[in-house]
Amino acid sequence: MVMKKRDQRHLTPLEVITIAEAVNRGERVATLAKKFDVCRQTIYNAAQAVREKRIQSPDDAVRRAVSSKRKRTTRIAPEICHQLMELKRTFPTWGVAYLRDRWIQMENAPIAKSTIYKLFKNSDLLPSKNHASERYERFEMMSPGQLYQMDIQGKIYLAGIGWVHGFAVLDDFSRFIPAMFYYSDGRLSNGILTLNAAILQHGIPEAIYVDNGSQFKSRGERMNNFELFCQAYGIKVINSTPYRPQGKGKIERFYETVENQFIAEVK
Repeated sequence: MVMKKRDQRHLTPLEVITIAEAVNRGERVATLAKKFDVCRQTIYNAAQAVREKRIQSPDDAVRRAVSSKRKRTTRIAPEICHQLMELKRTFPTWGVAYLRDRWIQMENAPIAKSTIYKLFKNSDLLPSKNHASERYERFEMMSPGQLYQMDIQGKIYLAGIGWVHGFAVLDDFSRFIPAMFYYSDGRLSNGILTLNAAILQHGIPEAIYVDNGSQFKSRGERMNNFELFCQAYGIKVINSTPYRPQGKGKIERFYETVENQFIAEVK
């Protein structure tokens, strides 16, 4: 009589683990072999594979996942937390990214921005965001030099220097600053000097976006010197809508960064 050879069946990892657990519980090898339609040697091999950890048991997988999560948990010492909070209180206008850069420049160990943000948020050291009820459309140019923005920074008092006025030119497309100077006053001629420096270094823009201040817009029928200067270079002067500071948002944001980071530290 010829015995028909049983077709070899490969067990899945889950079946191997199930068999090993059943063997550990004391179930008979013959019963398991019949249940999974394999020979008894396959049952022995499955139990041995789990014992030798060639196949990971569910308990080991969970344990390893939990331990890896614990390793990724970022904790900083209380004294480091105190130093970071003191730095933020000393320079409250510094953002998280800039404060982290300065922290590293002070030869301290790097700390993740998300960790610093959570620390400041839990300590109520972050300013609350006021969402405007009115929504505005953003505009942006398609290439560098297409539109410059120009504005005057508010008066700033510096010890040993006195009151200064900042004049800056910003490229609307790239946010690059072609020119910026501080003067002792806010005269019209200082705007012309600043724009001229930007042109000499980086070329003539197609247009310039300014507010309705007397430094940029004449009050009568005749053009003032700034408008005449722009006309000589073929630069179109675009005046912003009165009482709508959102139109100058890009350059206003630049001035805010200068005051919150550079000027705050100088003072």
